[in-house]
Amino acid sequence: MTEFSVRQALGSIIPWLPKPHGNRAGLSMSVVARLAQMIGWRVLALAFGAAGSIWAARCLGPEKLGISGMIVATITQLVILVDLNQNAHLIRLFKGTDSAREQKELVSAAFTFRSMLCIGVMLAAGLVCLIVPIPAAWKLGLLAAFPLFLANCNQGIWVLQAQEDQPAQYRAGAVQAIISAGAYLLLFRPGIAPGWDVLVQAVAVGVSWFLMWRWAIGGEFYRLWQPKRWRSALPFLKEGRWLMLTGVVVYIYTQSEAPLLGYLGSIEDMGRYRSATSLLGVAQSFLSMIPILLYPRFIEWLKDGPQNLWERQIQLAGAALCIAVPAVIIACLVSPRFFLAAFGAPFASAAYPFCLLFASKLVVVINGIFGWGLWAMKKDRQMLYLMVVTALFSISANLFVIPRLGMIAVASVNLASEILILMGCFLLTRRALAQSTS
Repeated sequence: MTEFSVRQALGSIIPWLPKPHGNRAGLSMSVVARLAQMIGWRVLALAFGAAGSIWAARCLGPEKLGISGMIVATITQLVILVDLNQNAHLIRLFKGTDSAREQKELVSAAFTFRSMLCIGVMLAAGLVCLIVPIPAAWKLGLLAAFPLFLANCNQGIWVLQAQEDQPAQYRAGAVQAIISAGAYLLLFRPGIAPGWDVLVQAVAVGVSWFLMWRWAIGGEFYRLWQPKRWRSALPFLKEGRWLMLTGVVVYIYTQSEAPLLGYLGSIEDMGRYRSATSLLGVAQSFLSMIPILLYPRFIEWLKDGPQNLWERQIQLAGAALCIAVPAVIIACLVSPRFFLAAFGAPFASAAYPFCLLFASKLVVVINGIFGWGLWAMKKDRQMLYLMVVTALFSISANLFVIPRLGMIAVASVNLASEILILMGCFLLTRRALAQSTS
């Protein structure tokens, strides 16, 4: 089937699908095929991941799951100190050159520099753990946090995206879900000690880390770690400094939500909230396919001019909105009964926070259509300013409302923050288009 006939078939179903413009194709058959593979692998991961996370929650209970949630949330915050939010910039650099030698040098420089940062963060965290008294219930989880942090850092995701081999990332994710779910279902029983779920995640994510790099670079692992190359990372870090600052700001306000709930609310609410976010992770893994798939295309579409990119963004945003509205309505109707049946009565109150968070993630898809377009246009500084404003709003609002309303407040602030970003990204994109045509 030709690309034109594929587009005609899809266009009869999805009228908002971008149409060819200029000499460059819009969504080619290869892109549609990659999306189909990504969805297939994710469905497989969903089947195992949902069963595993629900069984783990039942075995651990809200308090123990809350302890693990605090540990995992802290790890997620620390990862930004290693990745420095440079993936979007690294993809731009990778796709900006056709030289295989330069691409390998870029990959090696980024890997080496991030590895050094990872070792430094782990040494500092280890020193803190030796100094600060640790409650017995937290010890296993904190011990497992070190290999989990190592596996979450310095992944080959950005290389696979730059190579437009996104399905490989989802194959690795499916293997990760199978390993973790298998361990939960085989080894976990009600009353299990806290922290074992963190250990299981460390093993599963470690396997995923290995597979992604194996598929990204073949068997040439020896080319990755080259200490003499670490200085080569400094120029692209300087160029991507606005992205780095943006990443720090975004992580501060997004990943501080769960710890703030634990500090200002209760550890039980933290556990219930984690049940909502773990279930949301299933939906998020599908939704995150969109920017992963589209960002390299945005860079290509921009080569035909900002107007071409803008037209495609409007069409994609319209399609996303048509899907998002009924999806949120269905979630609100179904989630209360689902949480009661799947997680049990202790977790039933997490149903409506889940609905708000689900709506927020759908808004993220739409604001990402414009936000990733701005990054493709190298509007990094403007995106930083927008994220700073959002972070100030989010943290201030959470500090005020969490003691009063608990986890429903966290979810509401999350949704409001993403709507604020959507408005900002839309206006910034319009201004960038106006500047390009003036």
